[in-house]
Amino acid sequence: PVCRARGGSAADTVRGGCCCVLLLLLGDGGGGGMTRVLLVAQAAARQCAQQRRLVHGLRSCGLSGCPRFQLPLLPPCAALAHEAGRSHHLGGCGGAGRGAAASRARCTASSARRCFAGQGAGSVLPSGQRTPHRAVARHPRLSRAAGGSGPPRTEETDDAPRDDERTEEDEDGADPEAEEREAQLAGLHNITQDYLLDYLRTTSEGGVEDDAVEPVEESVHRSGFVAIVGKPNVGKSTLMNSMLGLKLSIVTYKPQTTRQRILGILSDDDSQIVFLDTPGVIDKERTKLESFMNRVVNKCIKDADVVVVMADGTRSEEPRMVELTRRMHEKHVAVVFCVNKLDALPTEAERRRRLQQYKAEVGNYTGAVLPLSALNGDGVEDLVDALKERLPLGPAYYPKDDVSQESVRFFVSELVREKIYERYQEEIPYVANVSVLDYKERPSGEKDYVEVLILVERESQKSILIGAQGKAIKQLMADARQSIEDFVGKSVYIQCRVKVKKDWRRDEKFLKDTLFKGE
Repeated sequence: PVCRARGGSAADTVRGGCCCVLLLLLGDGGGGGMTRVLLVAQAAARQCAQQRRLVHGLRSCGLSGCPRFQLPLLPPCAALAHEAGRSHHLGGCGGAGRGAAASRARCTASSARRCFAGQGAGSVLPSGQRTPHRAVARHPRLSRAAGGSGPPRTEETDDAPRDDERTEEDEDGADPEAEEREAQLAGLHNITQDYLLDYLRTTSEGGVEDDAVEPVEESVHRSGFVAIVGKPNVGKSTLMNSMLGLKLSIVTYKPQTTRQRILGILSDDDSQIVFLDTPGVIDKERTKLESFMNRVVNKCIKDADVVVVMADGTRSEEPRMVELTRRMHEKHVAVVFCVNKLDALPTEAERRRRLQQYKAEVGNYTGAVLPLSALNGDGVEDLVDALKERLPLGPAYYPKDDVSQESVRFFVSELVREKIYERYQEEIPYVANVSVLDYKERPSGEKDYVEVLILVERESQKSILIGAQGKAIKQLMADARQSIEDFVGKSVYIQCRVKVKKDWRRDEKFLKDTLFKGE
């Protein structure tokens, strides 16, 4: 797949696959894990695709000491081990999980050549211990006589002692674990090495041509995480709902409606985009709650493969978003810059002028500055296409029919909070925290049971929320029940309680235990 992804032929793909298998079979015991082996295989396969023949790819990587394929063992590689420690996307071979996700590997054939050729004073094992480096380290299973099925012995380097020069200290210091590992792999080496070496010799003599291999149709699948960031009330949640084609994030005209990261999944046959809807970026943090919200934004940016930066087209400038785009460009993060709400400007000339203004400010930091109307859906398809082009190759992270990984309780609490934002003014929406204490699903024909707790910071706020004779809270629950029933697709019964939790927005322990677990 590495060869085909880079324009190689079907024969290149076969040769690259054999190269990967060979590298795996001949891998050293220095301990780099499968990730390092895959990185080595990626570099060698890339060379194979460029050189058109496996033999040339092996020689240019330093794997071959002579035309008779005297193959050395791969030494532990400090450079590739370092790359493996911070990589998640192996050049189209798929990616690890996202927690799994770190930044992209930059494994090149040149780094592989440096490793295989033995450059540097030594190599670093995973434990951090430095080991003497040998330019050629032969595997015992490949050290047969030239007349056997294995390859002939290579000439040993000056720093590698010959058999007759090895001391008793060397023999006493033998690693029993390494010997046991060698014994376990002996059968696999015996079965495979003759076939592979015969294939290599046949390839070097021109026995396999490109037209001898039938082309294989391979589907290319892309997947990744896309963080949507911007100032409060810029339209992030509206945009994600529009791209998903359903209401997943609550939306109100008040700023700071979104407090937590909300995950939405858009899948088709060839791709899967995992959206991360984030809270609005707050310039001046006044409470611990706002501090946690900014922390969520930064974490989503670090986890994302692509970042959508949104600016409000009705505002003359967005210096914070321009600076954020510049910093992500410096960190080699793919960015798509969107100017939202341009349809709210009165004239077409003013819309074009505002768009050109942002292109001039961020054009050097991103290859895509797109006009957008998240509310009307204008430009949404162009944005989705731009995101797909920038996603790394890889398998789907979630089942294709999933639209989110959040729980029903989470969405129920969000729907109740949305109604609080819609029905109350002033400070009430911002001091109210909603949690679902219980949700019981009941058989068809019976109502599901929902128990909701609303926290406020003052007794006066509790009185406003409940209203005279409880009328306000009853109307709130009636509106929330309708939204919840539309969401779950059946009737529900809601029981609500209102309590006072003094200054909960400034209580770090409370926030960690409730809204921001794991942050």
